[in-house]
Amino acid sequence: MRDAEAIIRGEISKEYIRVRARRGQATDSHSIAERIRREKISARMKTLQDLVPGCDKVIGKASMLDEIINYVQSLQNQVEELTS
Repeated sequence: MRDAEAIIRGEISKEYIRVRARRGQATDSHSIAERIRREKISARMKTLQDLVPGCDKVIGKASMLDEIINYVQSLQNQVEELTS
């Protein structure tokens, strides 16, 4: 896993990577980098889900992002009202 992250940052050339994957998991460094990217996105989505009220009941990433957008817009409106 650390090797794949190093590849993403450009610290290690793809030619030097030797990876042994569990059955059903990719060994190609590009596939590993893509899996790490997806895991990071999922972790960030989970963090947003925990921060925004009512998001934990929403199913699907697109719906969750819609809820987050609505929440942030309502916060912006509240700030605008309080500062005027």
